[in-house]
Amino acid sequence: MISPTNLLDRTYVYSQSLDNSGRTDCWVLSENEEYKRIDTSKQNMSHLLDTIDQARSKGRRWSIGNKSIVFYVLLNGACVVRVKPLTLDVNGRLSYVQIVTNFRSKNRIAAADTLGKLAEITGRVTDGSEVKVAARCKKILKLPLWLIIVHIVLFSWRFSDD
Repeated sequence: MISPTNLLDRTYVYSQSLDNSGRTDCWVLSENEEYKRIDTSKQNMSHLLDTIDQARSKGRRWSIGNKSIVFYVLLNGACVVRVKPLTLDVNGRLSYVQIVTNFRSKNRIAAADTLGKLAEITGRVTDGSEVKVAARCKKILKLPLWLIIVHIVLFSWRFSDD
């Protein structure tokens, strides 16, 4: 089960399924650095979905992404990376992929690695910019935590949800 404690130390990849069945796909980065598909029952996913909603509605938009990759952060450490893939669902609509992590976590660099491997993990086609953004993100996440927080304060802003 995904709990607030798990969100502190793990990296998750979340997306809607492309067949419009209403299902969702979710992977977690395990301790041995493998991506495992997890149960997406409503009970299991509630905290993850709440984190995504809070980051998108109350967070700050961190300017280390680009037009197709947007970072939303909360100062408690929650970070949601929304990636706009080129792959469309069966009705031709966009189906964003979201990475959920915690920038205060000791495993925070894994989120940048996950971004760089997103097409491989999800099987979706991207514009390729995630590799460059992942490298920039990795540089920032290697900094001491206090410098990351300063970077977020200086290079993020509150916004109305887009």
